[in-house]
Amino acid sequence: MKSPLRTVSVIILILFALLAGAAGIFVATFDPNDYKSLITREVQKATGRTLVLTGTLELSLFPWIGISTGPLLLGNPAGFGEDAFLRAEDLQLHARLRPLLHKELHIDRVVLSGVSVHLMRNVKGAPNWLFSPAGNALPPAGTDTAPSGASQAAAGAGLAAFSVQSVQVRDASVQYTDMQTGLAAAATGLSLTTTAIAPGRTSDISLEGNWLLTSPDMQGTASLTTRLELGETLETVTAADTSLRITASGPSVPSGRATLEAAGDLRFNMPDMTVTANGLRISTMDSTLTGTISADLMRNAVQASIHAESPLRRTLEQLGMPLQLPDDTALALQADINLTAAADRLTVHRLTGRLDKTAFSGNATLVPGVSPDIQFALAADKVNLDMYLPQEQSMKNAEPHQTGKSASGKPASGKADRRQSTMPGTAPAAQSVAPQAGGTDTTGADAASRERLRRLRLDGNVSIGTLQARGLEVTGLTARALAADGVLRIDPLDMAAYGGRVTLSAGADTTAALPVVRGALHVSGLQVEQPVTVLAGRKLLSGILQTRINVQGKGLQWAALAPSLSGNGSVSLTEGVVHGVQIVPAEASSHLRQESQVKRLDKAARQQRFDSLTGTFDIVSGRVTNNDMKLTSYDLSGTGAGWADLPSGTVNYQARLHVTGLPVIPVSITGPLAAPSYGLDVAGFTGNILKGVGNLLKKPADTGIETLEDVGGLLRQMFGRPASK
Repeated sequence: MKSPLRTVSVIILILFALLAGAAGIFVATFDPNDYKSLITREVQKATGRTLVLTGTLELSLFPWIGISTGPLLLGNPAGFGEDAFLRAEDLQLHARLRPLLHKELHIDRVVLSGVSVHLMRNVKGAPNWLFSPAGNALPPAGTDTAPSGASQAAAGAGLAAFSVQSVQVRDASVQYTDMQTGLAAAATGLSLTTTAIAPGRTSDISLEGNWLLTSPDMQGTASLTTRLELGETLETVTAADTSLRITASGPSVPSGRATLEAAGDLRFNMPDMTVTANGLRISTMDSTLTGTISADLMRNAVQASIHAESPLRRTLEQLGMPLQLPDDTALALQADINLTAAADRLTVHRLTGRLDKTAFSGNATLVPGVSPDIQFALAADKVNLDMYLPQEQSMKNAEPHQTGKSASGKPASGKADRRQSTMPGTAPAAQSVAPQAGGTDTTGADAASRERLRRLRLDGNVSIGTLQARGLEVTGLTARALAADGVLRIDPLDMAAYGGRVTLSAGADTTAALPVVRGALHVSGLQVEQPVTVLAGRKLLSGILQTRINVQGKGLQWAALAPSLSGNGSVSLTEGVVHGVQIVPAEASSHLRQESQVKRLDKAARQQRFDSLTGTFDIVSGRVTNNDMKLTSYDLSGTGAGWADLPSGTVNYQARLHVTGLPVIPVSITGPLAAPSYGLDVAGFTGNILKGVGNLLKKPADTGIETLEDVGGLLRQMFGRPASK
């Protein structure tokens, strides 16, 4: 007889066998594909998107519960077209079964093959990567969609623990399309591997693949490594020791190929949808950016504090844009920038730095759009533009001007120039390239450029402590640039220069078909000796300059502007000295008192003084006319009248010099403005000159000839070409 205990044991074994058999039968007969419609309905309800499972679902229970989906597709919300948000050839997910009974999700591995994700912004700026339950519209672009504290708590209450042992992504791609801007980009051949991922645990992440841009046209490779840490509540994600390397090639890469490397620590705050990059370092083409950047992804806002260092000259050479600069000009840039940027505004709060030997600072605000609004202030301690002129041009500026030769290198002939000259007041026989008055500026800026100028709003201030250019130097330069309603102005530009002051205002009204330009120049107390010496390469002229010029015209190109110019002005040069010549020898004045013999002196040591040189002029249809030029001095005086025609580029001017003890000396200046010639009618009054001087000097012939030579020397000094005989 069997014992009761043995009988009970046999019954329990039979029951376990029946249960095991039932479980086996369940596993063998359960088909997850029968639940496809239920799965797609729940996904539609939770995300508002369509899930299409085209493959065969496979389910396993031991030793891990697992599922393999086969090909699947997740659609886009309404307003993003028919393309899918996500496609995958297969999704494999394996998790431990027992922890699920305790609301713990421990995944052994996640494998994604052939995944393709298409990220988009529609024409209204809304993204397709925000999920909303069925029946709820996507939030507008820029709306704060961060979940409330209560909803976060409810979501977090679903799982007591979470971990993933590994993630593998093979042959994945991500495409981005912005329907607002037309920007398109893609990443292909992506490969992702990770170590274990869990809250409060650090995971090593490695990602690599290829990328492509359509505008600009370029492609390349990218690799990323980082140490990822999830916050305990999954609200924060930190990517420490992040390292990114990108190579680029293609038609839009000037040097054909470039490399960018970046490193830093990133922190993502999920509830606020913000990203912060600390210890950021980006380097490419010998240039480096370091600093901190934070971004609000929901509001499209960025804050940055950046330090930049770049040997700009070398970087530009690598970009295929070499500059013709002196050998010792490196264009070494160091700058610190503090800025904020949003979809509707860019603000540079603080800019400081140094370019070569120039220290600068400033700030700026840009509001983009159809009518951009720009405001800025920029200051520099000293700027030497000569450092940035090509060597050939700098050498030309330093060389003394050649005199007495034509463009062909041969001595200039006054005879040919006199054949083309006419008397003051008559029109030159020169061709004009000017359009008819009131016509269209066919040589000016195109209509699209003028339209952009009309829409521009600008208010900028520039100040420079010391500015050097072409060997000239000014101090205390300030300028204000303004633009509004199609009117552009520089009002004023003011500077101190060589003991005097220069003030300029200029503007252009682009609202008319033919833009109207205006300008006014005021120079006071400027001592001309040093600037003239720098420009001419030798000491020529001294004096104190005063001038006022007011001018206006129509057109943005010279061919249209020149024949429309009108205005007036005045010029005064006082306490003047022409160096290197002396029309009236100093001995001529003292001879009457001392009766000493005239001695020839070295012409380089001589100088002709005058009290003032004054005149006014009018500008009508591009012709500058002067009728009241007056030269005054103790032993020398003169008058002059004539014109310079700007459209044709010609001049015709007649002057009369009165030298003590000599007849009137007529001087003509004629020919092209770029290379005028002058002439003296020596033959007609040589005898009278010698007779007049003979009454004053013991050696009239020598002194008379010397005086005439000095008249020629004066003209050579002033106009750079020989007197015609």
